[in-house]
Amino acid sequence: MASRLRNPDPTPPSARTSLFSQASSADTPPPPFYNTTFSAHRVSPLHVGRSPLDAQRLQALAQRLRDTLVGDVVRGVEVGLDGEDHVMGRAGALEAVQVRWVNVRDVLEVGAGRGLSVEVRYEAAVCTALLLPGGEAEAEEGFLELPLLLMRMPASLKVVIADFLAAAFDCRVSALRLGTRSMVRAWEAWIRAAGLPTRGPLAKDLVLSLGFYAPPVEKGAADEEGGDAERGTDQPLGLKSIEVFIPAAELRKFVDVGSSDSIRQSRDNKTEGNRGWEDDLKKRRKLAGRLREEGWEWRTSTNTEADGEESNVLGEQPFTEALGRYLDQHLGLNLFHPGVRIIKIACGGFVMSESRMKVFAPADLGEAAEGDNSASGQRGAVWELVEDLVDKARARDGNR
Repeated sequence: MASRLRNPDPTPPSARTSLFSQASSADTPPPPFYNTTFSAHRVSPLHVGRSPLDAQRLQALAQRLRDTLVGDVVRGVEVGLDGEDHVMGRAGALEAVQVRWVNVRDVLEVGAGRGLSVEVRYEAAVCTALLLPGGEAEAEEGFLELPLLLMRMPASLKVVIADFLAAAFDCRVSALRLGTRSMVRAWEAWIRAAGLPTRGPLAKDLVLSLGFYAPPVEKGAADEEGGDAERGTDQPLGLKSIEVFIPAAELRKFVDVGSSDSIRQSRDNKTEGNRGWEDDLKKRRKLAGRLREEGWEWRTSTNTEADGEESNVLGEQPFTEALGRYLDQHLGLNLFHPGVRIIKIACGGFVMSESRMKVFAPADLGEAAEGDNSASGQRGAVWELVEDLVDKARARDGNR
C-alpha cells in the first residue's frame, strides 16, 4: 500500500471554503477522538445547496435535531427517545445540542481540513458524531464530501442521527464494514509509520482474534450425508474464534521473517501446489461468505488504489505472511484459507473490529524512550489510518 500522507497544513481551496461557516469556535473544545470507541459509517456527498453552512444555518439544524430528541407532539402523542432505550433513560435530561465545524488538526493533532461535529449533551452523557472530510477529492457544486462518519452513542440515538443527516442533507448513511483486508492494511501500515517499540507506552502486545466462516449446509446435502435436516442447520458447529497473543518483544521478529527471501520462496512453492479453491475464484468467494474483504483473494493480486496507483498487497504485509507461516507450522492452521477471518485486532496504537475502532492518544515526544521515534511516527500513523478509512468510506464498495 503506497503511503498517501499529504502536507498536514495545506490551504483549503477558496471554492470549498465558501461552503463552510466562517464563525470561530475557538472557545469550545474539540470533540473527543482519542481513547474513544466509535462505530464507523459511510456517508454519501451532503447536499448543501448554494448557501454556506454558516453559524445561523448550523444553529437551525441543531434546533431541528433537538426538537426530534426532546419529542414533538404529533396528534396528541409525544414522539421522542425517552423510555425507548434503558441506556438513554440513564443519561438524564437533554441539556444541549450543537452542530458545528471543527478543524481536523484540533481533533486529531495532525492533518488538515474541516469536519462537521454533532454533539448531544445529556446530564450524565455526551454523545458525539464526527464527519471527516475526504482529503483532496473535489465534490460537485452544492455538495460537500464528508464520507467518514464516526459515532459514539447508543444504537437508538445512532438511528436518529443517521435519519437526521439523511433528511437534512439528502444523503445516505450506511454501516462501514471493516473486514480482514482493512485490518491487515491498517496494522501493516501502522508498523511502517509508527514502528514497533519495545519500551514505553506504545510497546504493547498484539492480540488478533481469528474467526471461522463455514458456508451453510444445504438440506439436500445434509440428507445425503445422513445428517438431521431438522436439527438447526442455522446453528454453526465447531470452533467459532480463537485469540492469538504476540508479545511486544517478538513483533519485530515476525516482520523480519516476513520480509526475508525464504518466506517469499515458500509462498511461491505453495502457489504451485494449488488446492481446489486457490485457483477457483467462484469457490473461494463462496467459502469466504461472498464478502469482498474476506477470502484473502486480494493477498496475491495487484490492486488499484483510490489515487490511481497500483500496489501489490503481497509484498506489503510481511508481518501477516510470517504469522501465517507460524500458525501453519505450529498449529496446522492455514491463516489464508478463505474461511478464516481476522475479526479484531488490538495493538499499542489502536483497536479495530468489524464495525468499531478506537485509537489511543499518541505519546508526548518527551515521554518516548531515548532513540525511539515511535511517538512522532504515531501521529503520522494516525493520519494514514484515518485517510485509509476515509478512502474506504468514499469507495462504492466501502460497506461490503
